[in-house]
Amino acid sequence: MFSASRAHTSIPPRPIAIAVTLMFLALALVKPILSQGGEADMSVVPTNIDFDWFELPVLALVYVINPLHLWYWVLGLTALFFLLPWLPPQRLGSARAQNSITFHPDHQAISARFGETLLDAGLRQDIDLPYECRNGGCGVCKCTVLQGKVDPGLYQPSALSAAELAQGKVLLCCASALEDVEIEYQARTLPKGFQEYSARVVGMEKLTDDVMRVLLKLPEGQQIAFKAGQYINIILEDGQRRAFSFANPPHEAEFVELQIRLMPGGRFTTHVFDTMKAGDEVRFEGPIGDFTLRESTRPIVFVAGATGFAPVKSMVEDAFKRGLQRQIHLYWGVRSRKDLYLPDLPERWAREHENFHFIPVLSDPAPEDSWSGRTGLVHEAILEDFPELKEHEIYACGSVRMVEAIFPFLKKHGAEDGACFSDAFSVSARSMAFQPRQP
Repeated sequence: MFSASRAHTSIPPRPIAIAVTLMFLALALVKPILSQGGEADMSVVPTNIDFDWFELPVLALVYVINPLHLWYWVLGLTALFFLLPWLPPQRLGSARAQNSITFHPDHQAISARFGETLLDAGLRQDIDLPYECRNGGCGVCKCTVLQGKVDPGLYQPSALSAAELAQGKVLLCCASALEDVEIEYQARTLPKGFQEYSARVVGMEKLTDDVMRVLLKLPEGQQIAFKAGQYINIILEDGQRRAFSFANPPHEAEFVELQIRLMPGGRFTTHVFDTMKAGDEVRFEGPIGDFTLRESTRPIVFVAGATGFAPVKSMVEDAFKRGLQRQIHLYWGVRSRKDLYLPDLPERWAREHENFHFIPVLSDPAPEDSWSGRTGLVHEAILEDFPELKEHEIYACGSVRMVEAIFPFLKKHGAEDGACFSDAFSVSARSMAFQPRQP
């Protein structure tokens, strides 16, 4: 499962900027916009200028500036504006655009980069701040703004209410400083439930054009104890984190299996697909999260979107190992057939286990898919099969949009708040939304 830090910037990723520039150049050659009055004659100073919606402000200057010098200025400024995002002065300006954050009760003052969250700034400078989900879902990093202005960012209402926001509370993992600020946070009363590890890449397999299976191996004699459904944070060189779920079950702990989807412009995922190789060192922290199977006798409905299949795979294989006899239905919702990157695995589960049922759902199958299975939105398929969802447990893992969209529909058909559990992620970050265990 993929996660990337939220970026407050107006500059698009370089591949997009290059593609858009080339597109406009191609359009200019195929269908140029011609100015009025015919071709320009640089040896003549115009006395009457017809209206030109684009060039009029520049042409008017020919009355006070040498025409040749004027066009030199126009071309030079055009080149300057085009190169501005990559010029050193711009980078220096961004480096100076920092705000001071003072954390209480320890009175530690640090600097925050433009658009950097309070949590990322603190962790980057070795402040032991409380956190878990890193995307506004769990509320562990809730703090109070004592002075200054912050952008609260995007978060889930269940983690921060409107009343708390009005009282000056924000979430460290979502909020960013707009000026110098003072923040009061609740220091940890218990040690972190996870630790940092260093592992080596020992295997890479491209499951589709945009999904890579990566196997990590810890040093000899070392293993990580985790629960099926939990995840790890990959630690980048500058301290930023990227969250990915364990795809292997706990009883197969020789390797850490990750299923990583390539995101356009994604810093870490691009590295995985372009430059990562066997033998590379990877630092990560974990295990993290509470998206795990609850102990009960209720039938289980898994809802996976795209690489949300990774934690579901871990949980299903763990359930088989432990001999769970509860009925298990897995709905895997993707766009087209190629996005079912491991279709043979759940089909084999269904053949080998009478209590397991696999229902793939394609929202937009291509003609070449020759698809005769279920189509449409994944929650529609669930409601066709389960008009009444009372007494079921529902575990949903996928994008924030998918998770937020399906639960209202499912709850209208009997799904209970205390029996709905989710692990949602977005292009920018993971969001964990946990419901309390059903009494």
